[in-house]
Amino acid sequence: MPPRAKCPHGRRRYRCVDCGGTGICTHDRLRARCIECGGSAICVHGRRRAECKDCGGSQICSHGRRRPTCKDCEGSQICSHGRLQAQCKDCGGVSICTHGKQRAQCKDCGGSSICSHGINRQGCAVCDPKHALCRQCGLFIVGGRKLCSYCDPKSSKRKKYDERRPEIKTLKAVQAAFPQANIFHDSAIGGACGTVNRPDIFFVRNWIPDRSPLWIVIEIDEGAHSDRESTCEWARLFTLASLFATTPQPYPVVFIRFNPGTTEGVLQKRLPLLLETISSIQPTSSEELTVAFLYYTKVYPGQDLYLMSSNELEGQLQLFKNTPPQAQIESME
Repeated sequence: MPPRAKCPHGRRRYRCVDCGGTGICTHDRLRARCIECGGSAICVHGRRRAECKDCGGSQICSHGRRRPTCKDCEGSQICSHGRLQAQCKDCGGVSICTHGKQRAQCKDCGGSSICSHGINRQGCAVCDPKHALCRQCGLFIVGGRKLCSYCDPKSSKRKKYDERRPEIKTLKAVQAAFPQANIFHDSAIGGACGTVNRPDIFFVRNWIPDRSPLWIVIEIDEGAHSDRESTCEWARLFTLASLFATTPQPYPVVFIRFNPGTTEGVLQKRLPLLLETISSIQPTSSEELTVAFLYYTKVYPGQDLYLMSSNELEGQLQLFKNTPPQAQIESME
C-alpha cells in the first residue's frame, strides 16, 4: 500500500488541524481522542483507553505504568542512563535547552512554564493565586496565604519543626550552660536590618574574672556549609564583624563556626566541646576578630577545634577587601 500523501504542513491531511482534516473535531483535537466528543479512543473513565489502568489498556505494563516510560520494562522512551530520553542531558534530549535545563522551565529560553513575572507559572501568586507557593521556602502551595505552616512563625507545625532543628537545640544547650548571659538568637545587630545581618546566636561573655569582655558569635553550620561558596561565607562574617564594632559595646569578636552533625546523637557528643570553647577561648592576638572552626574535619582533618591564625585571617580579609562592593552584595543575597 503506497504511503499516504502529506499536507503542506507535513502532516497527514486527515489529522491536520490547519487543513481542517476530517479527523479533527470542533475542539481542534483528534475526534477519536476528544473526551468532550466521546471519541472512540476514550474509555468510560474519561481517559485514553490504551492508557487506562482500570480498563487494562494495552499501553499499561505489569508494573502499572505507561509501557514506553517504564524503566523496569526498558520502555522505548527510556535511554541507556535510565532516564526519559527526552529529558536526559547526557543524551541531548529534546526537552533540554542549550543551558542544560528543562526547556519549559528555563527563564533564559522563555520556557512555557515561566510566566511574565519570571517564576514558575504554577507557583506565581499573581498568575495563579490558588496555587501560589510559599514566599519563603517556595516548596508548598499556600493559596491565599503568604507562608506555609513550616515557615509561618505563628503556626503550631513551625513550633514542632523548630524544636527539632540543631540550631534550636544548640541555643537551648548554651542558655542552660550560661544562664548569666543575655543571649540573642537570630536577631539583628544593633538595630541593623536585613537577614544577612542576623547571626544565629550571639552574646557578650563578661562574667569570667580577670578576662576582658568579648562578643561570642556562634554560627550553626550544618554540614560545615560545604555546599556554599567560601567567598560568600567570609563576606557575611566580615560584614557581621564590622557591625559589632558599631555597637555601644565594641568588644573583640570571636566567631565560632560550629558543625552540629546530622543526627541527634552526634550533636549531643559535640556540644561539650562547644561549651568548653565558649568558656576558654581567647582572642588569638590584639586583633579585634578571632575565628574558630568546630568539627570542620573535612577542611581541617584530625582537628575537632581549629583556631585560625592571624595570618590566615588577614589573607581572607584582604580577599574580601579586594572584592568589588557589588560582588560582595550579590554574594550575600
